[in-house]
Amino acid sequence: MLRRLLRAGVVAAAAALTGILVLPPPAEGHAGMVLTLRDDGRGSLSVDVAWDDGHPVTEPIAATLTATSAAGNIGPVALRRLAGLPTVVYEGALPVGSWQVIVDAALPGIGHCAATVTVGASPGPPAVTSCGNAAAAATSPAPAGRGVSPTVLVGLIVICLGTLGAVGALLVSRRRAA
Repeated sequence: MLRRLLRAGVVAAAAALTGILVLPPPAEGHAGMVLTLRDDGRGSLSVDVAWDDGHPVTEPIAATLTATSAAGNIGPVALRRLAGLPTVVYEGALPVGSWQVIVDAALPGIGHCAATVTVGASPGPPAVTSCGNAAAAATSPAPAGRGVSPTVLVGLIVICLGTLGAVGALLVSRRRAA
């Protein structure tokens, strides 16, 4: 009987430890963002923000714009989010000229987009520049293997310790009874 209990305790502990190693990692969050810069040719700029997998960003967005031309510099200025949309906008308008525009997003993920924007006296056709997140992916650390959420890990440890404690208590009570 004692050997069966000891064997059951060892099997339960081994099963729990195997579960830690075999369980799939927790669902990964979105890795990075894709920024799509839109200019209307008249100096107005907006940026659509989506996750790398194409889902729109629903969390608050923190992004800035910097624009440089021969006439001068603008920014960095914070972009304002449009209510209910995964879009941020530059509240001003770029003056006439050729501008090197850089948009950087820091929350809820990392995103970067650079584009040349031409603003004419007579508006040209709208332009769209989509920028992925290759730079952030290249500099972010690689995931550290398979993971288990802290809640699952604590639960498995409690199960292991409880099983081993119960087997130990049975062993002690058997020895005292003998």
